[in-house]
Amino acid sequence: KKNLTLPNIILAAILIGLATNFRYQGIIIAIALSVFLLVKNRKLKTNLRDFSIFLFTFLLVLSPLLIYNFTTYGQFSDSDPHLFSLWNNNIQTPEWTAKMQQMVMSGDTTPVMLVDFNLFLENYFYNLFYNNFDKLFNFDTFNTISLFTVIPFLGIIPFVIGWVYVLKPKINKKTLLLLGCSSIITTISISFFGDFNVHFFAIILVPLIIIFFQNFRKIETNFLFLWILAFIFLIIISIVHVNVAYHLFPMMLLITILNSIFFVEALPKIFS
Repeated sequence: KKNLTLPNIILAAILIGLATNFRYQGIIIAIALSVFLLVKNRKLKTNLRDFSIFLFTFLLVLSPLLIYNFTTYGQFSDSDPHLFSLWNNNIQTPEWTAKMQQMVMSGDTTPVMLVDFNLFLENYFYNLFYNNFDKLFNFDTFNTISLFTVIPFLGIIPFVIGWVYVLKPKINKKTLLLLGCSSIITTISISFFGDFNVHFFAIILVPLIIIFFQNFRKIETNFLFLWILAFIFLIIISIVHVNVAYHLFPMMLLITILNSIFFVEALPKIFS
C-alpha cells in the first residue's frame, strides 16, 4: 500500500512474528520493515510511532518462542551456529575446522566470526558477491531462480536495465564521473584485496547502489520497501552460505518486478 495505516502495520507485525516462530529468517524481514518505517517519509514523529508499534507487536507475538528457548536451552535460539557453519561454509582451513568441531562438542558459545575473523570475512564476501548472485542470475549453476535459467549471466541484463529505468538517473557529468570513479575504485580494491573470479559482480553492484541512493526519493513508497528488503536481506543472509535458490525469495520479489518493468515498459521504448 502507498499509505500505511496502523492496522496495516499491526497486521504485518503479527504475520511476520508468526512466520519467525517457524523460521528465524523472518527476523530479517522485520529488520527491513523497521528500517522502512523509519525512513518512509520525513514525518519523524509519525515514523517513530509506527516503528515502535510494529516492534512491540512483533516481539509480543515472538515472545512465547523466545521464552521457551531461553528456559529450555538457556539461549534464545535452539540451533547451533557453529554446527551450521561447519556444515556449510564454502571456505575452511584444517585449523578452523578442528577448532569448530571442538567448540560444538564442548558447547562453547564464542561467536563464529571471532573464531577466525579473516576467514569469516572471506566467506562473507564470497557469499555476498558470488554465491547469492549465482543463485539469482546463474553464474555456473542450475540451482538458480534466474529469468533465463539455462543461460549464465543473461538474467542480469533485464535486472540492470529495469533498475536504471525505474530510478531514471540524470545523465550528466557529475553522475557519469561518480559512476566511473566507483567502478574504478571497486576494480582496484578487488585487484588488491579480492579475487576477480569471486568478487567481479561488485563492479556492477556498487554503481547500481550509488544510482539508488541518488534517486531513492523518486521511488513510490509501496515499491521502496522491496528495495530496502532486498538490500538488508542480502547484507544479513550473506553471513551464512545459502545452498538453495528459493532461500533468496525476498530478493526475488524485487528482481521479478524489475524484470517485468523491463519487458513491459523499457524494452518497447528501446525498440521504438
